[in-house]
Amino acid sequence: MKKNTDVRRDPKELSRAEIDRVIMMAWEDRTSFDAIQTQFSLSHGDVIRLMRQEMKPRSFRMWRKRTAGRATKHEATFSSQHGENRCRRFRAKSQRG
Repeated sequence: MKKNTDVRRDPKELSRAEIDRVIMMAWEDRTSFDAIQTQFSLSHGDVIRLMRQEMKPRSFRMWRKRTAGRATKHEATFSSQHGENRCRRFRAKSQRG
């Protein structure tokens, strides 16, 4: 279910299931905003607006504090810090070394 990333999508056009999936992906530490954009054609700003609309104010502030500056939420930042070794990102804790 890959979407065309060239066309920005209006967050208002998302179904309830898609909104729930975007929220779930946005809360995950290892899912980048680029992955959300690839799948749902939503920019970083669109995701922030959607989260602000769908969450309680305190939950939104907590989420923003968590994601602000987090390298794993921004694919380019994460890749530059870890030398493009994306396989390490998805190892179980017991396998990291």
